[in-house]
Amino acid sequence: MTLTDPNPPAIDAGADQVLCEGATTTLNAINPDGATVTWDNGVTDGTAFTPPVGTTTYTVTANLAGCTNSDQMTITVTPSITGLTCPGALTATCDITEQPAYADYN
Repeated sequence: MTLTDPNPPAIDAGADQVLCEGATTTLNAINPDGATVTWDNGVTDGTAFTPPVGTTTYTVTANLAGCTNSDQMTITVTPSITGLTCPGALTATCDITEQPAYADYN
């Protein structure tokens, strides 16, 4: 009787992402072996979700016939800019001068 140790399934979580607050994304693991895929942090493969502000690492695990493999990717979500105010004494000036028209362009 010969026993062979099968290779773990191939899995790729994909590239890291940078998003703005409130944006949705969909994680689709690259799973060429057809393994059962699960993500941590409540993510479902192929289903859109809205990640929280900050940097979160997501781990995908592939299981094929009891052999497992995993990969990680990171999503960084930048917060919206709120509460931007200008001081009351702030003034702006513009100096706009007319430029001469283009002369005879050949």
